[in-house]
Amino acid sequence: MAVFNYNNMLHADFDDRTLAHLERVIVGKMRRHESFHFAWTSEEGARSAVWLSDGIPLSFEYDEPVSDINRAWLESLMACASGTSGLTIVPEPDALGERPATVHPLTHAA
Repeated sequence: MAVFNYNNMLHADFDDRTLAHLERVIVGKMRRHESFHFAWTSEEGARSAVWLSDGIPLSFEYDEPVSDINRAWLESLMACASGTSGLTIVPEPDALGERPATVHPLTHAA
């Protein structure tokens, strides 16, 4: 399980693979000084949302390294982050870019 730390106050748990992809999208937008909304829903159904900007401290902690990054998923996540609703977790597409019927599990702990 990986942990997303926001502003030293909020800690959200995600599976390592999901957070590795989210990190690449978040860091990419931060490098361009783009602020945006990030929202997710826990396995229990609780919804969390934060405003991300380059002045807010963030950290990403992993149990396992993730090296096989899915380019199609990055593109889907980046499209969400650049849209009016902000970054949300969409299902990971397969190698052909088709999305599976299931959503990656994630949890949130405050």
